[in-house]
Parts: sequence; C-alpha cells; structure tokens
Amino acid sequence: MSSGLTVPSEGSLENQEAGQKDSSENSNPRAYTFVLPGRGRSGGVRVTVEMAEHLLKRGHSVRIVYRQPGLCSARGLKIRLLQFSRQWQFKDTDWLPGFSGEVIRYENFSDLEAIGFVENELVIAVGTMTVDDVYRLPSSVHRIRYCHGFSEHKSEAMWKLDMPTISVSPMLIDRLKEFRCDIAGIVPNGINADEYFVEERERNAIGCLYNENLKKAPVETLRLIGKLAKKYPEVPLFVISDRPKPTEIPDSVHYVRYPSVDDAREIYNKCKLWLVTSKSEGFCLPILEAMACGAAVVSSDHDTVGGLVTDKVNGRIVETGSDEAFLSVIDELLSSEDLRRSLVSEGGKTVVKFSWDAAVDAMELLAQERFSGLVETAAAK
Repeated sequence: MSSGLTVPSEGSLENQEAGQKDSSENSNPRAYTFVLPGRGRSGGVRVTVEMAEHLLKRGHSVRIVYRQPGLCSARGLKIRLLQFSRQWQFKDTDWLPGFSGEVIRYENFSDLEAIGFVENELVIAVGTMTVDDVYRLPSSVHRIRYCHGFSEHKSEAMWKLDMPTISVSPMLIDRLKEFRCDIAGIVPNGINADEYFVEERERNAIGCLYNENLKKAPVETLRLIGKLAKKYPEVPLFVISDRPKPTEIPDSVHYVRYPSVDDAREIYNKCKLWLVTSKSEGFCLPILEAMACGAAVVSSDHDTVGGLVTDKVNGRIVETGSDEAFLSVIDELLSSEDLRRSLVSEGGKTVVKFSWDAAVDAMELLAQERFSGLVETAAAK
C-alpha cells in the first residue's frame, strides 16, 4: 500500500479525539443553516453533509434544510415516487442520512421563513436554486451564497443578487467577478482519507462517471466509452452513475449505479486511469477520490480543473469533447507505466492538501473574520 494516502487506525482515533476536544473547547459556537435545492446522491448534497457534520462535531449549531415540493403537486409526487423506486432497488441513494443533525424539508419560501433563525445566523444557499429563497430572509441573519459551479437555469439573475459569496474553488472567482459578486472568500471541499485510499488490487481498468446533466457532457461521454470499448477490448471499463444504463453503452462495460463508498473505492483501485469528461464543474471531487486511490487522472479542460490538476505533473488535461485527445493520452499512459506512476505519485501529494479539517478551518475563519459582527439591519442604517 502506498504511503501518504491512507490514515492509520491510530491516526483515525486521534482525529476523533481531536474532534471531541474541539467540541468541548469551542468558545465561539455559531449557528449555521445550509439550504439545499433537494436531497439525493449529488455531489453538492454530499459535500454539504460533510461540511455540516464536521461543523456540528466542533460544537456549532448546524441544520440542513432542503427544498422539495409536496405530494399534492404533480412534480412533488413524481419526485417522491422516484425516491421510493431508487430506495427499493439500491441501498445508497441519498447522502442526507449521513448527517447527524437536524434535517428539515420545506416546500416554499413561507415554509423556509417559518423555520425560524437566530440573530446573526449564517444561512447559506448551496448552489443556485435556493439563492432567491435565502435572499428573501430577514436581514437579521447573514444571507450567503456558496458557489459550487454555475448552472444555466436562473444562474445569471441569481448571481447578480447583492449577497456575499463563498466560492468552492479559486477557478470560479473570475466568473463571479463578471457578475460583480461580493466575494467573501474561498472554502474548498475536502476528502476523507479513511474512505479513499490505495488498496492491493489488480489494477488494469479505465473508469469514468456518467451523468445526464449537460454540463457533464453525457453525449461526449457515451461516444468516448464506445470508442474505448472498441479500441481496448481487453481493458475492463467501469462506469459509475445514478442513471439507468444507456443503450449506447456496450454490454462489456461494467456499469455500476449508486455504489457505496466502499464499492466506489474498489472501482477506483481497479483503474489505471480515471477519466473526467465534463464541460463544466464546481470542484470535481471525483478527481481527488481517484488520485487518493492510485488512479492517474485524465481530465477535460473544464472551468475548474486547474484548481486540482496541473497537466503532465499530477494528471493530464485534454481538450473538452475531443475523443482524439483523450485516446492519444490514454495510449501514452497505458504504454508507459513509469509515466503513469509519476502522475499518481504527484496526485497523492495533491490529495493531502484537501482534508475536511482544513476545509472546516477555512469556513470557521471566514465566519469569524467576515460574519462575526451583528448584521446591519435597515433600522441600524
């Protein structure tokens, strides 16, 4: 097992003890509410749960609130039926049960307002879809946007609202400046070293994610998978997704829906190469997960890849949507194990920079430096 990528059991115990110590000695506990546009298996839900859980263990008051239509609406009924169907077929379809604090569902702004907030509370809209709801809350709370990337729907209008904004990646800052956002700071995501690490397995595969969101380049991903299956029939191909298997994916491909963390770690560890084909990302945590598990990352040149990958140092970056560019680099890395191992080694050094403890430190520091005072109300002005 490679050194530097795993956390020994003794270290894990020390981290747990440190967390308990933080909780008992926290002299400045704050109230946080994270507002999500929904629940489920998305990356945004997952990293929110991680951040909220770590803040909770440090002695803060933390809630997660998510928006979901009621059963009386056609959309709400459809969402609930899909949730029940997925839960019946798969075990790991939702990250929210991993949060040990209070989780509240709301249907509309009136519901959100009725939840009640303490003065000076940090109320954080995660992503784009809940920004408008948080913006309309009373001015006695700190109303904050947390940018995890940009979506086309409502994006421009929501980012132009006058709210302090946290960015998950420095690579998003220029776009935020275009919207004239009040940039409060950068709080990155983290990775759990006790969940993603190198295992002793046969490593001979290529893997990627498939997502139907247009930002994730689903058409291009399917096309590349087809070409890989044809060009490398002897190389196992793994695809992770939350969607039913598209008919375009050959039967030879190992298609895994809703893998557990243990199953995902096993897949990463079977892969020599991990491909990221997206057109746009917020942070792209799978890059760190793959690096932590010893796979060399080959990524499209999407908007935030530069925050994690340096081409020819800890991974490879190719032109988005170019099958030829992907196949050329894949050829090169499959032909040179020394080159692949060099990228993997540097990838491991990248991973250790992104712990959840460091991410939570950044959030607490930002809360102290930017949001420590009482909110200036209209009356005070």
